This record gives sequence, structure tokens and C-alpha cells, in this order.
Amino acid sequence: MPALFRWLERDVRERGQVPQNEDTPFHPRSPYGISKVAGVHLSRNYREAYGMLAVIGILFNHESEVRGFEFVTRKISSTVAKIQRGLAKGLVLDNLGARRDWGHAPEYGRAMWTMRQQDAPDDYVITSGESHTRCASLSRRPSKWSACLGSGT
Repeated sequence: MPALFRWLERDVRERGQVPQNEDTPFHPRSPYGISKVAGVHLSRNYREAYGMLAVIGILFNHESEVRGFEFVTRKISSTVAKIQRGLAKGLVLDNLGARRDWGHAPEYGRAMWTMRQQDAPDDYVITSGESHTRCASLSRRPSKWSACLGSGT
């Protein structure tokens, strides 16, 4: 039987519902989000119309050490390294109070593999189940980071 795995980020779901689940309505806010939702509808259509093993994963934010520099966790770690080498003076982040569910990418990879091993198609939400602000994330880091970043950044 043909198989398909479709994933999308939590940003396409209704923002006010906490916690979110498989039944949370879609409410995308960007062309990227709209295309992800369209992919989900196409996947469901093929699953229902043709019996395709189409698994849908809704993945909350996940990070790893190999993430690009445009992502906040890599931006922070890269800038801290630059500060320690004298190549930067500080780091400015916006909206430190924004709450996010940050998981570790290898764990999400295992979850996607596990979803794909199921005999029947379904929709899954993958999340760490914990929400943290950027400030809280920084405060869990080594103290030398805090010294480099200073207060209010």
C-alpha cells in the first residue's frame, strides 16, 4: 500500500485553545501555514478516497544543535559564542515573554518514525507538553550565558 507522511507545525492551529490537540481548528496566519493546511486536507482526501496509508503529524516547535542560525536557539548560542570570543557585544531578542513548547528534534524524529510504523493511518500531535518563555529557557542555561547576555536582552 502506498504510504505518505505529512507534517505541519502548531502555528496553523487556533492560537487561543490550550492545550491543542488533533481536533483544534486550523487557523493559519501565513501563506506557508495555508499551504501546510492544504497538504493536510489533500492527505486526508487520499487516505479516505484511496485507502492510502497517509499519516499526519502535527509537530510543535523542536530544536537541535544543527538548526539554522535564523532560529532563536541557534541565534542565542551562536551570539554567546561570538561574545565570548570578543566578536559581538550583545544580543537583543524581542518578546522574551512569548511562550513556546520546545522539544528536542531527535525525539520528534523518533516520534515521526513510530507514527509511520503504524498499521492504520491517523493524525498525531507531537509535543513536549511543556511551555517555556525565552527568558525561562535562557535561565536554564549555564551562568556564563547570562553573564554574556546581561539583563534585559
